[in-house]
Amino acid sequence: MRTIDRRTGLLAPADAKPEDVLEEYFIAGTEPIETAEPAALPTGDVVLDLYGDGDEHADAAPPAEAPAPEEPKNGLPSVHDDPG
Repeated sequence: MRTIDRRTGLLAPADAKPEDVLEEYFIAGTEPIETAEPAALPTGDVVLDLYGDGDEHADAAPPAEAPAPEEPKNGLPSVHDDPG
C-alpha cells in the first residue's frame, strides 16, 4: 500500500495534508516512483486574472451596448440580396 497524492497520482510528499492523499494498493512494479511536489497554490482566482476578469478592472466604465441587429426587410436574406 502506498500513499498517493490525489491531484497528481504520484507518491505523496511527506508533509501532505490528509485530505490531499489516498491509500492505494498496486501490483508489484506498477506503483508510481516519483514524488509529487507540494502544491504551490497562488492567491486569488488565477483563471479570472488570466483572462482579465478579475478585480483589476473594477473601476473601469461598463462596456457600451452593441447596436441591435437589423431585421431583414422582405423575409430572410438570400445570396442575391444587395448588401448595400
